[in-house]
Amino acid sequence: LLSSHFRLDEPFCVEPDRDRVQAIMEGYQTQYPLSLEEVRSLIYAVHFPLACHLGMYSEQNAPLHEEDLFLKKTQQRFKYAVMIGEMAGIYGP
Repeated sequence: LLSSHFRLDEPFCVEPDRDRVQAIMEGYQTQYPLSLEEVRSLIYAVHFPLACHLGMYSEQNAPLHEEDLFLKKTQQRFKYAVMIGEMAGIYGP
């Protein structure tokens, strides 16, 4: 859900798009219907890969500095992950 909003030409730009979220959710649920509990967990599910990637990166590049580009990019994406997770929740059961 989150990576479908990244722009390769602008790595710090995330543009949440309701139509894109709806298409992903409807397509996914055609094959794998989500329970209400799963839909409620979408915000955490959208955050989880970011947290994992940051943890692995931090382990290899500790200590992280405020100017670290990977850290800045991850913070920007994390900020929009809540919005995208909330959008996805609208298209649940």
